[in-house]
Amino acid sequence: MTDEKSMGLGPNGAPDEGDLEAALAMAELRPSDDARDMISSELAHVLSRESDVALVLSGDMSRALAELPFADGVPEAAWCVSDATALAQIHQLFRLGGAAGAVTNTAGCTDVELAAAGLAHCEDAAVEGATRAALSCSPRYVLGRVRGFAAEAGAAVDAATDVRAALAREASRLEEAGVHGFVAEGGRAKDVAVALRAVRDVSGRPVVATLPVAGSDAERMSAPEGDAEVESRLRAALAELVDAGATALGAEVGLSHLAEVLPRLSLLSEGEGLALCVTLVADGSADADADADADAAPVRTGSRRARAMDLARARELEAAAAALTAAGVRTVSLGRGFAPGDTARLVQSLRPHFATLGWRFVA
Repeated sequence: MTDEKSMGLGPNGAPDEGDLEAALAMAELRPSDDARDMISSELAHVLSRESDVALVLSGDMSRALAELPFADGVPEAAWCVSDATALAQIHQLFRLGGAAGAVTNTAGCTDVELAAAGLAHCEDAAVEGATRAALSCSPRYVLGRVRGFAAEAGAAVDAATDVRAALAREASRLEEAGVHGFVAEGGRAKDVAVALRAVRDVSGRPVVATLPVAGSDAERMSAPEGDAEVESRLRAALAELVDAGATALGAEVGLSHLAEVLPRLSLLSEGEGLALCVTLVADGSADADADADADAAPVRTGSRRARAMDLARARELEAAAAALTAAGVRTVSLGRGFAPGDTARLVQSLRPHFATLGWRFVA
């Protein structure tokens, strides 16, 4: 399989730790406020498609973190507190693959969520560590991830929690840590709206508000005639995000429904006057093959099974690149199920499509 080793990253497929420590130290040197504001303004133009550039953001880290030694049972937020070097390694892999925007690994890093995970009073260290790790790969932009969550009966966080206030405190820490913009997300549309409003309580920087479009909703939208009820619900959710101050509208979409769902999402976002950014979720054949063989021996690089999975993934990303281009999507990232090394594949698939339209990638 194509993996991090193929990117010339040393015997363990990761950047040299000495270099990473130096990069983390350099990340503490902050640009002036004026320089940072100029970069934020530039980011807003890119997200709004006001120029001929395309942007790849760093993706979901859960798969890469789960493969680290002793990762079993470790909450993702704990890596921000205890091992910023591990996060920096993963950010470096995304950067080498072509991601010019680094998104912090700060989902679940509000003070109340950290306390529920046994990490009380670690919120400052978590946000600072995650932001330094993102800055260490020298991206053009750093976006702070703020993920809405449930505070209700049966949830990990007490039902009496003021979720918006907790998210606003996290966003404020990210603002102080030096981000250029934000990604507001959540498992439900209402969680995304709360996260976005929390960011807007403390910051005027650009925000991508990302809705999950998966499961039965994606299946219903992919029908030839679409689904009026689902699209009406999405239209209402998008309108609320626009009202709350989104700079761009984002959508998490599975590969298996992408070609059918994207045109409808693009029309909905254009109806609200905002550009569409897409996070691809791996739910296609390459992952089905991997899941079917989960109890088998590990995949060996260069093996027949590895080559077959490589080919399936390449075909999926090539089809995704065509669908993204047709829908006019210029900001994209890889979500759940992808490895950092897949970013390079995505960029390679997008490059010829974007070149025909005169779009160039942010370096």
